[in-house]
Amino acid sequence: MVWVARAQGAISGLKYDPDMGQEIILHATANGKAWLATLPEEEALSIAYSRGFGGSRKLGPNSARNVDELREKLAETRRQGFATSLEEAEAGTAAVAIPFRDNSSSNARVAGTVSVAGPMVRITPDRWQELAAALNQAAAELSQIWPLRNRQRTAVRPR
Repeated sequence: MVWVARAQGAISGLKYDPDMGQEIILHATANGKAWLATLPEEEALSIAYSRGFGGSRKLGPNSARNVDELREKLAETRRQGFATSLEEAEAGTAAVAIPFRDNSSSNARVAGTVSVAGPMVRITPDRWQELAAALNQAAAELSQIWPLRNRQRTAVRPR
């Protein structure tokens, strides 16, 4: 999983500028946990464990440090219906994420995730439900057009 796009909403003051193109630390990010939570638990834990819990960069103070802590965070993600990260990937940051599927069927394959991230003072727990609702809408829209290139090719078939 890698970051492929971003948009900056803040026009002044405190901003969050993630390092794009960098590998996502699955166990410490809302995006990673959103995806892992869609997998059978054994598979999700195996993937995270194989990558290690130390990470190749300094993580935030609330990052899972072992399989048991990750298991709890994935259970919470499944209960909530969305993933969160509160000072896990990076100190001072928070995020909410939702997976999206490759079509509108509820059992379709997960194609990716969509998230909102920023400074903790802007992405507060009292906003998580509101942000998750907006992300669910975005995920539904992405599922309708995913993958756009294939749909465009189908629509413009040569005669």
